Amino acid sequence: MATLFAGRPGTVVAIVDNADVGLPMRLDAIQGSWFPGLRSILTEASFSLDANYQFMHTLREVIYSYVFGDRISQVRIGGLSFAGACDDSSGMSGIERILQLWDENKISSRSTPVRLQIGVSSAGLFTGHITSLRAEIIRPEARICQFAFLMHVFPASGG
Repeated sequence: MATLFAGRPGTVVAIVDNADVGLPMRLDAIQGSWFPGLRSILTEASFSLDANYQFMHTLREVIYSYVFGDRISQVRIGGLSFAGACDDSSGMSGIERILQLWDENKISSRSTPVRLQIGVSSAGLFTGHITSLRAEIIRPEARICQFAFLMHVFPASGG
């Protein structure tokens, strides 16, 4: 992992160290992982996994439960984007790169799903489609943007 230091507004410097910091995460798109050279850091991973069920209450105060497996669920990953980084030659800011990734990988642009691995075990593997992007400038003086991708994941692909 890396230790991050803030410098001039909109830039970040990463110093590689050997400490295990944070949860390993990988999002695979068409050409491998999204994250190298992204000028962004991930600060959020949340999910809501749902079962497909129905309860029926009868007039005799009997409750029946019907279970139909699992439903499509939601996973949200988000973070902060910076205007500049120390080792990126693309010339794009972090939020421009996030917008490019959205355009290339949203459900209306891809015919195949993306895979998200949270942690290292198969329990954290999710397969689905990216359906939403929310982005906002949270510190204009420091040129920092916040973003979040919403992904709808298929049953039995995680959790």
